[in-house]
Amino acid sequence: MFDPYEILELEKTFNIDLNALEQAYFAAQRNTHPDRFALADEAKKKDVSRQATLVNKAYALLKNPLDRATYLLEAKGVSLLTHDPEFLPKVIEWHERTEAGEDIMSELAREEATLLQELTQALEDHQDEQAKKALYRLNYVQKVKK
Repeated sequence: MFDPYEILELEKTFNIDLNALEQAYFAAQRNTHPDRFALADEAKKKDVSRQATLVNKAYALLKNPLDRATYLLEAKGVSLLTHDPEFLPKVIEWHERTEAGEDIMSELAREEATLLQELTQALEDHQDEQAKKALYRLNYVQKVKK
């Protein structure tokens, strides 16, 4: 099973030091870069190429907080939300205001920051229900921002 934390040898936590993530990525990349195996046999080249792909995938996933949260919840067997009826009226309001030409970007940025903080705290406290609600809402806020 694909485990980005294992691939990059990082502690399985939501709060990742992005500098440590980058250092782990570059270290893993050095060990799997195809140029280092230019003289190896084809089987080794294929294996290294597969490993390099996994390193890149692990880095991309862990670098993105929403992907990282999704991974952590799904790895625990938590089913993510597909809808949130309590949040829907707010989303509809944002869409209506945007369509009316109102600039709500600063409001969305504040909401995004609040939800990211809620997500972080919920994951730290192992409050899966709260985490998946914050994750769903944060995903939606980012969609509205686009």
